[in-house]
Amino acid sequence: FLFSSRRWHTRFRHVTAVQTCALPIFVEAKPRSVTLKLRGPARHLLRAHGGVSLTLRGLVIDGDGQAIEDDETVAGLVRVNGRDTSADLEACEIRGSSRAGVGISNDAHARLTSCRIHACDVGVCSLDARLSAGNNRVSNCANNGVLVWRSTQARDQSVVNNNEISGIDNKKIGTGEYGNGVGIFRATDVRIEGNRISACRFSAVRVNGGSRAQVSGNTCRDIREVAIFIEAPGAGLNTENVVVSNNIVDGAGIGISAVNAGMFRDGITRGAVVTGNQVSNLRINAINDGGYQPPQTIGAGIIAEIEAS
Repeated sequence: FLFSSRRWHTRFRHVTAVQTCALPIFVEAKPRSVTLKLRGPARHLLRAHGGVSLTLRGLVIDGDGQAIEDDETVAGLVRVNGRDTSADLEACEIRGSSRAGVGISNDAHARLTSCRIHACDVGVCSLDARLSAGNNRVSNCANNGVLVWRSTQARDQSVVNNNEISGIDNKKIGTGEYGNGVGIFRATDVRIEGNRISACRFSAVRVNGGSRAQVSGNTCRDIREVAIFIEAPGAGLNTENVVVSNNIVDGAGIGISAVNAGMFRDGITRGAVVTGNQVSNLRINAINDGGYQPPQTIGAGIIAEIEAS
């Protein structure tokens, strides 16, 4: 089934799979009146690529827990990929994806506004693309909330602001790769601002190799490990000049950490500025996940290594 340019399809309640043609597409429905539901294993339910411009408003996009048969990192129920491809999702509900709710890649641009994304493996995953995510609700995801990644360290400029992110688990276990509200990896110049993030198994915000990130004005509650973690755990991948300012942390294993000084095959985190933050209710939390050592947090407020202020 193929959407064609500027046509309305509100009479279609269920489709097997959808991909777009190379023309601008606009699909709008009264909120929650139209459901696109995946009925069996597929690579995706909706895909925009090849320079298309796609706008979706008010749709329910339901993966129904079906297998997303795609080995790509950004595999998702909704896929946006390719240079000059853009997607604008507003007031949509995206749920039940066995991979990402929305996956963006290969220089595409996606804007998500006032969407509800829940019961997915990952809420939103952007790889080598640009994401603008504002005023969304991301909840009850199995492994991560919002990811902004790059294949190699490069300028990204994505913005994740004013979202509510909660209930992020780490079903795949790991030592910090999973269980994060917002995760930045190799993507530089990203802004994470004004989000309300709670109940994450690892971090509310985790920045690895994301130089010049701005982590400002976020409220982080009930975080098992480090609420805001600025790190460079991989050799040759440094994290520089991150600003962590005016955040509130209420309940975490550690409040704010800007660490890694080039020892033990780590990279270096340098030039971090940590200022104006309020940190409270820190506690020693047991973390019995395999490979995590020592198996508990230390209840510290702020930890900073090399060249931090």
